[in-house]
Amino acid sequence: MTDIPVDTEPPPSYASVHESGQEQTAGSTLPADLLFDINVSDPVKQGEGVNAHVSYRVSTTTNLPQYRWSEFSVIRRFSDFVWLRQRLGERYRGTIIPPLPEKGVATKMFTISTGFIESRRKVLVLFLNQVAHHPNLCFSSDLQFFLEASEEAWAEQKQRVSSEAASGAHKKPLATFSKMFTDVTSSFVSGHKVERTEDAEQLRLQEFYNAGAVHVSDVKRQAERLVRKQRGMAAAMAEGGDALQALSVCEGGLLKEGLVNL
Repeated sequence: MTDIPVDTEPPPSYASVHESGQEQTAGSTLPADLLFDINVSDPVKQGEGVNAHVSYRVSTTTNLPQYRWSEFSVIRRFSDFVWLRQRLGERYRGTIIPPLPEKGVATKMFTISTGFIESRRKVLVLFLNQVAHHPNLCFSSDLQFFLEASEEAWAEQKQRVSSEAASGAHKKPLATFSKMFTDVTSSFVSGHKVERTEDAEQLRLQEFYNAGAVHVSDVKRQAERLVRKQRGMAAAMAEGGDALQALSVCEGGLLKEGLVNL
């Protein structure tokens, strides 16, 4: 079930949004008054063993005009987040897409505990909000469809994209052979070996981003721990001050003066 506000007009089709040219190009800037908050909550475990999965409620609050409502929510599972990240990677080549935790059968069978689910939920919140506050990714129609579409429309779109990918898969060997033939021909004519390093830089940047995200998370956790400790010390000092103030009322002379100065 989705908690999308009732509207008399049907939402636009995914194709019309996806191909309408609304995608922003590199160099886009975020609106100064941007409101784009996304929360992932209410995890529900479904199934057992290798068939087990967890569904989450994804709630969005935004003032971007491309969205039909300012507040809405949908139900998504982890594989849907993975699908979204893959689509963003295909649509925004060269852009560093925020990371997601790895998914494995062993993890599902042995560690799908309350702690594991909560840890993953926090990562999913971080992922979506990093995408939502990226100057290019936040305008993505794939992100909009992920956040707005009903479960039925979402499943149909995933199936359609998978079918299109499968139908085009048989063309890849021919394209690969053509590229190899072109490279060999170029090498033969020029006498130089053709080097293919198309994605090396992107992979290096992705690894750097992933490592940086881990360090930032650690720094944030330590900072929060330090703030809590300082708040506790401040509360203790406040209580001590109140005690000294009360004691000064009962004393007189130099002792009272000293207690008041403290």
